[in-house]
Amino acid sequence: MSEAKERAFPYYKAALLVLLASAVIRIIYLLQLHGSDFWELLSLDARFYTELAHRIASGGGLPGGVITFNPLYPFFLAPIFRLFGDALLAARLIQSLLGLAMLWLFYGAGRLLSPRGGGGLTGLVAMVLAALYAQFLLFEGSLLATALVTFISAASISAALRLEGVIGRGGGLSILGRRIPLWTGTAGLGTLLGAGALGRPNFFLPLIVIFPVWFLVRYRLWRCAAACLIGSLLLLAPVLVHNTARSGQFVPISAHGGINLYIGNGPAADGTFKTPEGVRPHMEGIVQDSRIIAERRMGKEMSHAEASSYWTGETIDVIKADPSRWLLLLGRKLRLMWNGSEISDVIDARFYMDSCPVLGLLFLPFSVISALSIVGLILVIRDSERRAAVLLFAGAGIVSILPFFVNTRYRMPVLPVLIISAAYFISWAARSVSAGRWKGLLLAVAVAALLFSQTAKPMVIVNPSAGYTFLGNFHMEQKQEEKAEEAFSEAYRLDPDRVETVINYARILKLRGGKERSRNLYSRAFERWPDFPMLAVEYASILDSTGEREMAKKAFRYAVSLERKRDSVVACKLLSRIALSEGSVDEAIYWIQKALEILPGDKDLLEMLQWIEGRR
Repeated sequence: MSEAKERAFPYYKAALLVLLASAVIRIIYLLQLHGSDFWELLSLDARFYTELAHRIASGGGLPGGVITFNPLYPFFLAPIFRLFGDALLAARLIQSLLGLAMLWLFYGAGRLLSPRGGGGLTGLVAMVLAALYAQFLLFEGSLLATALVTFISAASISAALRLEGVIGRGGGLSILGRRIPLWTGTAGLGTLLGAGALGRPNFFLPLIVIFPVWFLVRYRLWRCAAACLIGSLLLLAPVLVHNTARSGQFVPISAHGGINLYIGNGPAADGTFKTPEGVRPHMEGIVQDSRIIAERRMGKEMSHAEASSYWTGETIDVIKADPSRWLLLLGRKLRLMWNGSEISDVIDARFYMDSCPVLGLLFLPFSVISALSIVGLILVIRDSERRAAVLLFAGAGIVSILPFFVNTRYRMPVLPVLIISAAYFISWAARSVSAGRWKGLLLAVAVAALLFSQTAKPMVIVNPSAGYTFLGNFHMEQKQEEKAEEAFSEAYRLDPDRVETVINYARILKLRGGKERSRNLYSRAFERWPDFPMLAVEYASILDSTGEREMAKKAFRYAVSLERKRDSVVACKLLSRIALSEGSVDEAIYWIQKALEILPGDKDLLEMLQWIEGRR
């Protein structure tokens, strides 16, 4: 064994022990998760992806029209469901295996980042930091793209570090001891970036542009630059062709970027995820509701791509109207990106701790990673031979956040580059202690401590109301109304000004017999958010049940005027029923005919119309 291998061998054995411990933790986590209410609990986004994956697995293909979601994850899940059926365990097991593989990628990336000394230590520290960060484990157990995208990010930066080292020293590339052309390595990197772009376009699309340019400008490697770009386009081309054919315009990945820009930069933006009034805060709701609002404002029907362009234009107008405010907003987003606040938008670790106590073993907060990584990035720029790859990924991470908003899920793909940078700093500090370089070490530690004092101060206090709403909806599906009422009641207590919170609490109160309180909540919600989907219909229904018929008919007519198909048709049916109860057959027929104008040829409506006409 060579001297270098002998020095690295203890770190290699330690890395294997970390990997083994992490595997045990994942097994325990899956067992605890399986024994809890959270096993079957899927967010609306997760449910959308799993239903779409089942459709693809059964040969149904994509929904018609332009793609309005990031397509990587359903195509990842589809073969799993095809092989194992409706098995959430299989998907979670595979994601856990990817999580373990990602830990090993951290070890390799750390070694590559410090090739002249301390590589084994840097890799081991990176592995330990990642193993102790609970969000990795949490997202591996969720049916969302986050774990897959983060794994692709780690694989991409590992490949980029290796390529930079090979190109920098003018050597050849080898895999398993076999020499391969350098351009095949850059093509592989491009393929990884293309796959990542299908799951998190805002992070990977800049890299798809940056890396070919870097190969070309820095090293004059035309073939490598072309291979990298072609590797990306091989995966992106089918999506580009699909969207262009169905929209008639260029839509890179999905047609919901415009509303996300508006959420991140609109007049009410604060750097976090807050949808405009009347827009439901999940993927399907954002796409549908934002298009409806755009159509209403423009006075015409619009495709999803046209609605996305509308919101992009609105965003540009807001920025032009007050550029100084926008610059301050960008500064706040930059601070939020490095801040220790874990801003959950779908799943929150706090709700899983009681049922899955193993999560409590993973105690490392993001604020520590953040502070150490900033100093590490400075040291990488100063010392490392492979600084370019790290800086390109870190830069892409910043670029991916600033145009939109900051939350834990969007920040996760940036974690690999931050973790290996933090590990680089710790490894450098250990070598400095060994060499007695105290002056530089004390300065770096002081800077890291100062940064930690800032990143540890939460900029955002996350309201757990959304988590209780999430839990309440799950209990409703399980027909556990008492538990649902407890969850919705707590959600309302924590956030009484959120439309979904008010409506959900009103619904469960109506089911549980609290009709008067339910009516008052619906009334308050309707006064503030009259255009919210189905709110006018639900409010009118409870007014009708409490004998306030004229107010009910007025609210039903308002629902018809909103020109949402579902709201309008349901309201027309209920107005027809009221008319029949009042003995007005002609009015009952009028409302069914009105519904048929919205859904021409609908079988149920035609049968209903025939039945009413028979009562003349």
